[in-house]
Amino acid sequence: MSYSFEDEFSTINTNISGTQYVLSALKKKVSECRFYFAASSEMFGKAKETPQDENTPFHPRSPYGISKVAGFDLTRNYREAYGMHASSGILFNHESPRRGFEFVTRKITSQAAKIKLGLEKRSSSETWMPKGTGAMLQTMCG
Repeated sequence: MSYSFEDEFSTINTNISGTQYVLSALKKKVSECRFYFAASSEMFGKAKETPQDENTPFHPRSPYGISKVAGFDLTRNYREAYGMHASSGILFNHESPRRGFEFVTRKITSQAAKIKLGLEKRSSSETWMPKGTGAMLQTMCG
């Protein structure tokens, strides 16, 4: 994620401290709660094998990837140390209507909507693919 180089402290603080705060609060107040950490393919960074799987070593190349490795490890630690239901899923490219406009695919789909409504001239667009959310739900609900 290129923006993580521009504001590396916010990226690190959000993904590491934010994850730590949530896990710690859950442990203290509702340890039976299920926690899902949305990890990222950015954790693999400069991978030595393709495709990657659960056994591929992490070699992140950005502050975002580094922070996601830390969140992944925090989640595993809470699962193993405290017996919490804390899961991680490594997500590759994914889209959502809630995704921010700083992402290129969101810019493209926004432009496509404007074209469809006649507000802008014709341009290219990309399709939203909701496949990954079913796997996340399955991880949490069994």
